[in-house]
Amino acid sequence: MAFYYGGVGYGRTGCVVFGLPSVSTNESLRCAFSPFGKLVRAIIAINPPTNQYFGYVVFEDEPSAREAVKRMNGKKIDGHQITVKEYRFPEFPPTDPLSPEVYASLGRLGCVVFGLPSGTTNESLRRAFSPFGKLVRAIIAINPPTNQYLGTVVFEDEPSAREAVKRMNGKKIDGHQIIVKEYRFPEFPVGSNPGLDYQKASASASDSASDDMGPLGCVVDGLGSGATDESFTRAFSQFGDVIHAKIARDFGCGKKIGMVVYEDERSAREAVERMNGKEIDGYRITVKESRYPQFRRRAVAE
Repeated sequence: MAFYYGGVGYGRTGCVVFGLPSVSTNESLRCAFSPFGKLVRAIIAINPPTNQYFGYVVFEDEPSAREAVKRMNGKKIDGHQITVKEYRFPEFPPTDPLSPEVYASLGRLGCVVFGLPSGTTNESLRRAFSPFGKLVRAIIAINPPTNQYLGTVVFEDEPSAREAVKRMNGKKIDGHQIIVKEYRFPEFPVGSNPGLDYQKASASASDSASDDMGPLGCVVDGLGSGATDESFTRAFSQFGDVIHAKIARDFGCGKKIGMVVYEDERSAREAVERMNGKEIDGYRITVKESRYPQFRRRAVAE
């Protein structure tokens, strides 16, 4: 797919790489494609609906990009056969892709953390990554298609982010081995006030900041095998208007977990306070606060 502006091809030519295994890193992607020409970018991301890994590779000139597509399509990286397709990247203009304006539009560098257990909190995530530099954001969310927990960590400077990826990938948080991938966050532009950004990302943020992060709710661990959406919703709806209540299975351990999203924060905090340590269907549960950016308050949606 190509983008055009005024009849002239806009953006640099590169390729999208499909079929990468979870063990692939930005460095292994760069090593595989750098023989074909000077790289502007080589980074791995995840497609949220499918949780499949893919890579973005941008070259300084078009012949290099086309040679890479031709030579690398069908080859293997880290033992997996890949599919490589040509793509034009409008965010990298042909003149100077790393100009301050373009660089700022890409947002601050940070990382996405996969493999977190259901009991991990924003505080434990922040504690694990803060040794590498000043944080702009550290927060845990749930990937709705899979109900897996993931963390987003944004740093004030790029060296800190890259050091965190290098040092934390493959380590353990709360007893679970994690995968850490480099990621750029356009919602946190370079040059913005990181102190204010972090306040927006904290659990004690103001109502306007929490709109950016989604409404407050809770994660419920320790549910019995017989727990149903109906009994679960009934137990938690007594504390306020529920936007969403659902039971899913934690693929890391096979246990049932629940997620509840409330219309207002007061209801969510009361539910955590009143229900943590209580029993549902004869099983003692653990209830923790969590924000859900994939939801919005009904008042906001209207």
